[in-house]
This record gives sequence, structure tokens and C-alpha cells, in this order.
Amino acid sequence: MVCGSTPSPSPASNGTSSVEVICPNRVCHALAAAGPLNPVEFTDVRTTADKLGPVVAASGGGVDWIDAGSIPDIRRVAPGRASAGHGWIGFRENGDYVVAGFSETPLLPGIAALLLAIGTLIAAWRREGR
Repeated sequence: MVCGSTPSPSPASNGTSSVEVICPNRVCHALAAAGPLNPVEFTDVRTTADKLGPVVAASGGGVDWIDAGSIPDIRRVAPGRASAGHGWIGFRENGDYVVAGFSETPLLPGIAALLLAIGTLIAAWRREGR
């Protein structure tokens, strides 16, 4: 512990802790890490299609690498058809949407906007005339 610091565990079990630092004669800094220092998701961060392979095969999708020279085409595909191929990826067209309603509300009613514009013109004209 640096400079007489005493850690006190937090009652919550989310991996956080508070650190009390007592330094009467100098400035002390404390750093507390929340959570594990080496989380599982950061153990292997290589770019590979092996991790998603089973999910891609089960869903009928595909993995396509995007770089500067090869941007895949995007297509709509019918349900049950292949959703990826050489140089293209597809989004399934489900038709699963419903528009329940649509309404428009003006920010300012027309007559109020007209009165505001006329009032602004009169105020500017009056100020200019002085």
C-alpha cells in the first residue's frame, strides 16, 4: 500500500472497491480497478472466423472480410435462401413490421407563426427608425 492507504471492500459484489488514502505531507494518487484485470473476452482477440463458425453455419449466413479493395454488395434475400455468397451479403426480407399510426404536430400553429413574423418585422422597423 502506498502512503498509508487502506482498502475497504464495497458491499456490492460488482468487483469495485473504494480506497482511502491518507497523506498529510504530500499529494497521493490512488487507482482502483473495477472488475477482473484480465477478463475472458480479452484473452484471444485475433480476427478469425472460427469463433462464429457454428453460429454462421446454423443460421445459413456467411463471413466476409471487408478491406479497401473488396466491399461486398448488400442484397435483400427471401427467407430460406442463402444469405451470403462470393462478394455479397444479404439481409433477410421478413416483412415483420407494422405501422400502427402516424401523426404530425406542427411546432407552431400557422396563425401564431404569422403573428410572430409580423411582430418581428414591426420591431425591427421601429428600431431601425430611431
